[in-house]
Amino acid sequence: MIPVGLRTCFQNMFEMVLPAFTKVTNAKIDHKVKLVAFSAISAFILMRIFQKRWGESGRMLAGRLALKIPFLKKEYDREVQNEFFGFQQKTREKWLPFKLVTELPENSWSDEQIGALLKSYEVAVSKSVVGKHLSGTIYSKSLETEASSEAESKRMQGPELMPCLAATSKLDLSLLAQRLKRLYSRAYEISFLWNSLHSDEFSVGNIIDYQVVRIVGRMFGAKPTSVMGAVTSGGTESLMLAMRAYRNFGLDVKGHKVGESVIIAGDSVHAAIIKASQAYLMRVVLVPTDVNGRIDLVALHKAIVKHKKHVVALVGSAPSYPNGQIDPIQKMGEIAHAHKIGMHVDSCLGAFVINFHKQYNAMYLGMPGVTSLSADTHKNGWGAKGSSVVVTKDLFGRNVMYYSIYAIPEWAGGVYGTPKDAGSQSCTPSLNALVALLAIGKSGYKSIARSILNTTQQLAEIIAGYKGQLQLIGKDRINVVAFKIDPKWGLEKGASYALAYAMKGEGIILNTLKGDAVHFCVTGRFAGDSSALERFQKALEISLKTVAEMNATLKKERGKFPGDAGMYCALDSAMEPHRHELSTGKYLQNLLLGQAGAKDAVRSYFLAHLDPYAGGRATHH
Repeated sequence: MIPVGLRTCFQNMFEMVLPAFTKVTNAKIDHKVKLVAFSAISAFILMRIFQKRWGESGRMLAGRLALKIPFLKKEYDREVQNEFFGFQQKTREKWLPFKLVTELPENSWSDEQIGALLKSYEVAVSKSVVGKHLSGTIYSKSLETEASSEAESKRMQGPELMPCLAATSKLDLSLLAQRLKRLYSRAYEISFLWNSLHSDEFSVGNIIDYQVVRIVGRMFGAKPTSVMGAVTSGGTESLMLAMRAYRNFGLDVKGHKVGESVIIAGDSVHAAIIKASQAYLMRVVLVPTDVNGRIDLVALHKAIVKHKKHVVALVGSAPSYPNGQIDPIQKMGEIAHAHKIGMHVDSCLGAFVINFHKQYNAMYLGMPGVTSLSADTHKNGWGAKGSSVVVTKDLFGRNVMYYSIYAIPEWAGGVYGTPKDAGSQSCTPSLNALVALLAIGKSGYKSIARSILNTTQQLAEIIAGYKGQLQLIGKDRINVVAFKIDPKWGLEKGASYALAYAMKGEGIILNTLKGDAVHFCVTGRFAGDSSALERFQKALEISLKTVAEMNATLKKERGKFPGDAGMYCALDSAMEPHRHELSTGKYLQNLLLGQAGAKDAVRSYFLAHLDPYAGGRATHH
């Protein structure tokens, strides 16, 4: 008699064959042909079932197939769950002495409160390592002394941010900056050798990460019990970590081969998403954005239908880096949920500002279908460079972080695993991020956000005042104002880049964008300078005149815009050549070699910075 589990397995296989077989049997063909067709279809499906996945050994394949048998799967899941509960219990015991903060405090913590928190972490680490000799782990004698004395701790004392800010109060950003500088120095002093991957000695590292992830998660509408996540080195790592997790979801759950998994995003998505596709061997499909710079939902639907089972996640921006526009996150989440794929929100640039904008609902992690989000604590969170946070939710039964974890049990050096690419994890960036969150508080961030939002609106109004010369891009005004030279002005191609080049000479640095456009990202530093807007307008006035004069000269001499403007214009032509702008020879050269040439130009830039003496070593000693 066939065991129930195997019988179920064969039944499932038969159900896979049945639709195809039905089509064959309904056809009016010879019985032998039908039999051959059934055999061929069955063989094909069996080959697919028994085909090894990427990185899978024969033993691993056998284990995966064994888990198709229900009673084995049930027993296996029970064992894994018991192990998980056991690890949870041990972790809770380690964390018992600590009071956890999982929500942004309404008001700023005092220096005394933050000092006491840092001291408690320092004492805990000291108890774990002082007087013990560990294999590796700690390589200098810097942690040999006991925790610092109260007198040493008082070195960070100084003027504090007011503990409570009324809705109309203006935050003193200079005072805040001075205070954070002291606090970061103290945090670095105690944590610069901590490594949270050594959880026995530095369990406080995981405690710090836990708090930062949940504080940021709650800011975006998540329940603290429904999320996991990690503190990373910056927005790029947060985005790449999420993309690798979705790629692994494709490999593990959807049975993709390497290179088959597809991420779909708008063409305004951050370059880190494309970088992840190169690093982790998956495809990124960029769909067009609408006239306002937001992802086109019709084009998104078409891309999902085209790539079907290979799609693992969608990516939306809030806001996007190039033009500061917010994608329709809620609708994208609904689409992702319907297609049983992930949905990531990139709010690295907008976090801590968009959260306090009444016009937008930034409770993204509370929206159905949204499974992860990235937010930079080292940007508008005012944390020290570099720290960012990726917050993850469940993706059809498992938290997205599950797919991020490296697990290498067969390594000769012992069982090995890390949640991210890094093999050592400094606790200092996480600790600085936590310090910033507690030292500023909700009232402080509201004040900073209000200042940034007001300044961004005023900056957009200044640029809009140059009608006929400048043209604003997009409608959302969070903290980015994108614009370009108005085509109606009749200047040569690259005029927007020339404007950026000219303004740089006036002390205002713009970011150059694809398509002969620029943007300015408003920061707390800019918003906190009472003369910043006046300086910007003065620089703009001078630079527009300079560009007009340069353009007149170009028409006479048939030249090109100089400096960075010329470089950016040349790269644009190489990436997207237009026949009417170039000679036949140059057009064909750019059409065939433009991508390679642009990439090599970028590589040359960085190689020159890595070794400015390359090629001239005879004179370099």
